[in-house]
Amino acid sequence: MFPINSKTCTKVSKCFLIGSVFLLAWLLIIWFSRSLYADVAVVYYLSCLLSGISFIFATGTHLDSLKGWGMFVHFSSIYLVAGILVPLSGGIILIVSILTYLLVPTMSRRLPRKQTQQRVQMLLLGPPMLYSITYFIRINYYLMTFDGEIIKYLIFMSISGLVGLILSTGLDNGKTKWILLGINYAFATYFHIVIWILWR
Repeated sequence: MFPINSKTCTKVSKCFLIGSVFLLAWLLIIWFSRSLYADVAVVYYLSCLLSGISFIFATGTHLDSLKGWGMFVHFSSIYLVAGILVPLSGGIILIVSILTYLLVPTMSRRLPRKQTQQRVQMLLLGPPMLYSITYFIRINYYLMTFDGEIIKYLIFMSISGLVGLILSTGLDNGKTKWILLGINYAFATYFHIVIWILWR
């Protein structure tokens, strides 16, 4: 994926991963400490940014463990707040089920044939893409009617979009992979634009 070698990708990914874990821990301390004041939004987005960069560089390494940790920390950074806001049991079930779904592509890489691995990856990409499109349509409907249900569908769309984004990184370099990455980044951008509009 990158012209730089795997060793360099590993070092860069580890550095950003450590930084994102530190920010994630700091975010938890800020969240649960009433005496500590800081801009939660800044810490949150910095954690998401660093974990995202770490995950991108992890795709250029040969270490499955680093890819797995990068995936886990990036997902946790983005949806930690959502997991706290929703009822605890429901949030835990949701996050654990999606993380389990994301581990399937890692296991599929152990299949003997490369063609079989790619077929499994493509099959796994189907549901997240369909969910994202469905929620995208629903969000626009509720945005026009100013219905409070929009927040729920925003969260579901962003989750399914992130699942699709992570799964698409496991495909071979080619036109299909980069089209899917572009679509998922477009959904992520749309999510933040709508949040910005609602919070104004």
